[in-house]
Amino acid sequence: MSHHEIRLDAAHPLEPRIHMALQQALPALNRGLRWRVRAKNVCLTGVVGSYYQKQVAQEALLQIGEIEQVVNLLRVRRPSDLDA
Repeated sequence: MSHHEIRLDAAHPLEPRIHMALQQALPALNRGLRWRVRAKNVCLTGVVGSYYQKQVAQEALLQIGEIEQVVNLLRVRRPSDLDA
């Protein structure tokens, strides 16, 4: 699987809802976002372009009633980081 694909673990019933929430919240950035679900907790990883996008992703997942906690490990890559 390419690092640009959304990671899906179809074994967990929340996966389709997580995928949809992230796709709706960050349609241009949903590629490269990954997550793991354990019980009602989600660990979110990947790279976004701003702290705003990082917060939007977290809030989108918290709107899913069954999710109790989001561990937001998204990294913010600023435009200046792309030159390095």
